[in-house]
Amino acid sequence: MRGKVRGIFPVLSVLIIIGLMTASIASAQVKSEIELRLEAGKTKYEQFDFEGAIAAMTVIIDEVDGKLAAGAELNEVESRVYPQALAFRALSHLDMAEEEAGKEDFRKLIRYSPSYVIAGEFASPMYLDIFSTLKGEMVGFLAVSTNPGGIEIELDGKPAGLSGGEALVLLAGEHVVRLAPRGYAPEERQVTIESDKTSELSIELNRTLATVYLRTSPAGAEVLLDGEIVGITSGTAGSDYIDKLTELNLRADEVSAEFTIEYVEMGTHQLTVRKECYASEQRLLDIPAPDDFWLSELLVMPPSRGSLRLKGLPGGAEVLLNGELQERGKEVFENLCSGEYLVEARHAGGMFKANAVVSKDQETDVDVVLLPAFAYAGAVFRGRLEADQRQAASAKLDQLFGRVQRFRIIGPEDESLRELLKEGALDPADFEGLMAEGAVEGRIPDETYRRFRNACRSLGTNLLGVAVFQEKAIGTRFRLFIAGTQGPYADSFVVDIDDPTSVERAVRRLDFRFDLEQSWLGITAVDTLMFMGPVVISVLDGSPAAEAGVEVAEAITAVDGNPVSGYREVIESLRGKKPGESFVLEFSKSGTTNIREIVLGKSPVLLPLFSQSFNYNAAMAEMSLVAELNPGTEKEQLALLNTGLALAHFGAWEDAIVYLRRVSFGDRPGINHGTVEYYLGICYESLGYRAEALNHYRASLEYESATLVSNDGPLVVPRARQKVRQFEQNP
Repeated sequence: MRGKVRGIFPVLSVLIIIGLMTASIASAQVKSEIELRLEAGKTKYEQFDFEGAIAAMTVIIDEVDGKLAAGAELNEVESRVYPQALAFRALSHLDMAEEEAGKEDFRKLIRYSPSYVIAGEFASPMYLDIFSTLKGEMVGFLAVSTNPGGIEIELDGKPAGLSGGEALVLLAGEHVVRLAPRGYAPEERQVTIESDKTSELSIELNRTLATVYLRTSPAGAEVLLDGEIVGITSGTAGSDYIDKLTELNLRADEVSAEFTIEYVEMGTHQLTVRKECYASEQRLLDIPAPDDFWLSELLVMPPSRGSLRLKGLPGGAEVLLNGELQERGKEVFENLCSGEYLVEARHAGGMFKANAVVSKDQETDVDVVLLPAFAYAGAVFRGRLEADQRQAASAKLDQLFGRVQRFRIIGPEDESLRELLKEGALDPADFEGLMAEGAVEGRIPDETYRRFRNACRSLGTNLLGVAVFQEKAIGTRFRLFIAGTQGPYADSFVVDIDDPTSVERAVRRLDFRFDLEQSWLGITAVDTLMFMGPVVISVLDGSPAAEAGVEVAEAITAVDGNPVSGYREVIESLRGKKPGESFVLEFSKSGTTNIREIVLGKSPVLLPLFSQSFNYNAAMAEMSLVAELNPGTEKEQLALLNTGLALAHFGAWEDAIVYLRRVSFGDRPGINHGTVEYYLGICYESLGYRAEALNHYRASLEYESATLVSNDGPLVVPRARQKVRQFEQNP
């Protein structure tokens, strides 16, 4: 045995503590350093090494005293270990007959934690008596009661339990009690605690916020106060509501239990209750005082359902409502809950996505316009670029394509696309061969294109895109290639993914949609120095302008009452107006002013043959979709014509001829069969077939009103006449 054993009941107290320590050690998990020190000190006490125990506990006590002296907060472990260390050091002193030192440690323990209790089995009765005597001299009790009860008590700035509970054990002296419950005015009292006595403190709290009680029919309704959700009604009406149920002819399960909204400020509030498939109810609440208010009126939400009709849905299309797959090809959905729906349609030719609102007892029509599907196969990195840079660049490209609304985007994360890339059936690196200096479009090798086309068919897409890394200089530049299923040709353009302006430009280019039709006026005008406004030099027969009586040589001076000085101003004033809309033009001729109201007509629009900023593959994908959805119509003819022009843009003259020969417009003002004949002449001339080209140019001369680009575009005849003259002069 190490150390001296002095005292009356050391063996008893040590044996009991050994039992407690054994249980504590058995249940302990990973311990902190201060806990390990406490365990080491306990072990020394267990072995009757009281001097060693005192030394071990003193290390802990001095460390914590230093933190307390510096005003630092103790953590949870320190707060738990510190009083135990004081208790064990006090017991060790007493076991060594150092009574005053033991008492001083007890006093220190009581000052730190007035409510600390040493259990009867933890020490001998004599030591318990010493501790109890000292505690009686140092502490008193405070019983706090409040109305209402159960309020959190703050004592000397620290939490101290709830009112109405057990009396608080406090050091004798002055203390500050503060109550600050939500919904009541804060209260603060200074109390004097006498040792070994119980003081009582009773506080009546003054209410500052109101409470509102309500019920809904049915239950399960969201309750909103001033737009903020405060809860959901639940349960069923109880026996206290029987009379009201009888009056309303409702069952108990059709009405919620009482719902409480606490902490409502005085004033006027907007109360809303809502539930899916039911009409929302709203009330204005006037809260004049901080009291309890019962909404006597039951908030009844009537069922609210409607229907949805998808107009123009192609046969066999998949339909999804809010992400849930519906019956394939179904066009009418009845008995839908009122509210907003995300409507999606998916078809081999493209996809559609839009939000629609279904209203109570109403049928909502949604015009389905499919968009082409686009597979983005990811990035190809040429040259040196670190792995983290590649990852960051790929993420930015994914974000870029994620912003595109024109297509149904299938990204690299798509399982089917990943499988094709993994199997090698699709190799985006093949696009590197199109990186010729200065190239904007490139022809894809036949074998590569065959694989690309098969991949598109497998994925159900119309287009395939790849980003090829170019350089890392000031920014990170990629060339985006877009190929389609209409031919082995690729559009491309450059984007700097580190430049927000460049990214925005790329998104706009990808999102740009070619419209097959636009509004039509039917005049050609030029600016001159002789007149205040543009002068009409031609009026197309059968056009809206001709029907309104517009004459050649008239000067346009105002549009809808706004003066204009140039033809561009006229065009800008009419931009955005749709076919069928009317506007007023003011004309001047020979000192006479004429005001004419003109109703805009509808004009076909043709792709430009040569543009460095147009996505021709995307246009062909859209034309393919238009032709498929509009068989035997003028739209189909216009789609075929534009597909031929897109192929001509790529220099695929023979393929272009195939499409152009399928078009038949007849003779009409503007875009007509003379337009088609002229473009056939261009194709044959480009192939070197001069005789065939001359025949088509001559044929176009028979259509005097034929135009290019649109019904308001340049006339075909002057251009065709010049071509014929060139051929005849150089046979």
